[in-house]
Amino acid sequence: MRIICTVIAISFLIAPGLIAVGENGQTNKNASVFEGDKFAYVIYPPNGFKLVTDEAADSGYSLAFIPKGQTYSNANIVIDVNVFKVKSKKADDVYLKELIKDDINQLRSHFGQGLNIIAVDSVYNANKRLLPTFYFHDSNRFIPTSMMSYFNGESEIIIFQLSIGQNQPRVKAEEIFLNCVSAFKSLIKEDISQRNERLKTANK
Repeated sequence: MRIICTVIAISFLIAPGLIAVGENGQTNKNASVFEGDKFAYVIYPPNGFKLVTDEAADSGYSLAFIPKGQTYSNANIVIDVNVFKVKSKKADDVYLKELIKDDINQLRSHFGQGLNIIAVDSVYNANKRLLPTFYFHDSNRFIPTSMMSYFNGESEIIIFQLSIGQNQPRVKAEEIFLNCVSAFKSLIKEDISQRNERLKTANK
């Protein structure tokens, strides 16, 4: 059983020396900032999107981003994010592959064997860390779950999931999703601490 981290209470707890800044240089209150064991994470909303926590938690997710002016229940684009703790050991590549395999099996069980699953090459976050990413499609019917990306933080796994409404053009939604993933930051906490120490020394 996955232990999902509720990010509601820690969405705006910022690691020392870490602040969520938007594209215009202003503090981005819709960004989610939280700490894992090894990494400090910053997840930015796409332009025109807002952070949702309560409704996302009610649906079993840590947080979500939806277009401003829409609600979580009827948004035409939803980017759900799950953060779950890895129990008993650090997650390696084999662990992540097994987790993805389990997710794919569950999706096939839910949507049927007609579901096409296509791996996407070279999806990286802002720190140039690779995120295994997949498209989901069924040529015979509408499938709301369109894409998923996975980040291995060793002590926690971050999963991004794109869901769309039936009238939402897929290509545009997928572009927004990939922009969100590519802006996602995974900062090694040790690097942040070392930088802060250098700044303290320089200011003496």
